[in-house]
Amino acid sequence: VFSVYKRRSSASLPGRGIDLKQEAKDQVAAGYCCYSSATTLHYTMGHGVHSFVLHPVALQYFLQPAIRIVLPDNASTIYCDRRMLLTGGGESTLSDALQRCLDKFRGSTFTSGCLVGDLHMLLQTGGLLVTESAHLLCEAAPVAFVIEQAGGVALDHTGRRILELAVEEDHNVQVSLVVGSRLAITHLQLGTGTGNGHPKLQVE
Repeated sequence: VFSVYKRRSSASLPGRGIDLKQEAKDQVAAGYCCYSSATTLHYTMGHGVHSFVLHPVALQYFLQPAIRIVLPDNASTIYCDRRMLLTGGGESTLSDALQRCLDKFRGSTFTSGCLVGDLHMLLQTGGLLVTESAHLLCEAAPVAFVIEQAGGVALDHTGRRILELAVEEDHNVQVSLVVGSRLAITHLQLGTGTGNGHPKLQVE
């Protein structure tokens, strides 16, 4: 997974910390590659998400299909670590909210064990992708950019839009990441933390 920002420091000097201190919405491009029997590249420059497939003989990427990728409006699948569903105990915990969402839509959970792998499946099936510790600069920001360009929503556990977050002095800050289709997100009400270590996330 990767993202591209405009450089702020002089191009005649090595990169500096100021180049990283930007808001996530300042990205000019983002995407990810998946390596399997076919190598695919999903890429956006702020005008929708497109998929490219590496031809094994020509060794070039070809657009396929020649249409923008749109996130399916589905709420029955949640991509997350199943252990998140086993740490509940109160109405305001993230795990309880996810469980209620599963019950409401008679859904299921799945994870490939890899953020990019889950993102790739999410773009095909819709639903929700939830992780409690995503690196803001290297993971959450590019994932949010891709998801929003595909018609979805990307928030943190307090309901803040990921693309409104900014990198400050700590370049390694991590955030909770909740991304998915608009249908799935609209059935979740995100609020502030409850003081018990769990973010507040309730199903409407």
